[in-house]
This record gives sequence, structure tokens and C-alpha cells, in this order.
Amino acid sequence: MAFSTLWVAIASLVAAFDINKAVDKNGEVIEPSQETSSTLVAYVSDAIFWSKVSDCQRVIHSIPLPFQCSVKPRSAQAEALIYGTANLEY
Repeated sequence: MAFSTLWVAIASLVAAFDINKAVDKNGEVIEPSQETSSTLVAYVSDAIFWSKVSDCQRVIHSIPLPFQCSVKPRSAQAEALIYGTANLEY
């Protein structure tokens, strides 16, 4: 269920927004760096959830460093939908 929820959230963002490289004050495109940071992620399967923590798999992932980007509504209609949901209570 978490995977499905994440999929719908990402699909909704991509449908409503144009996501592009950032532009500086001179109108030049800011290229994201290719630098990465390593992080340790531990995966715990359901089978060993109640077992020892040392039984989980440890994997080092390389993730990109933070970067600037431009996120703008795709259209006036998309912008109206976005603002229309801003005051909804969940």
C-alpha cells in the first residue's frame, strides 16, 4: 500500500507541475552537480523483523546532493486545482 500511495503522489506532482532546472538572475540555467553522498540503509525483511537487528541487510546507497530546481504549475487550470486543495483538511 505504501508503494501505491507513493506512486499516486509522484504521478500527481508530475501531472500538475513543470519541474525544470533552476535559472539564475541572469537567465542562465543552473546545472545540478554530479556530486553524491553515500548513506547506509538497513533493510529489515518481515521474516526477521522480530529477530536480531544484526540479521538485516545493510546497503550503502549513493544519493545526489541537494540541488536547485524550478517547480511551477503546468497551467492556470493546474494552479487553480493546487490552490483549491490548499485549505482542505485531511
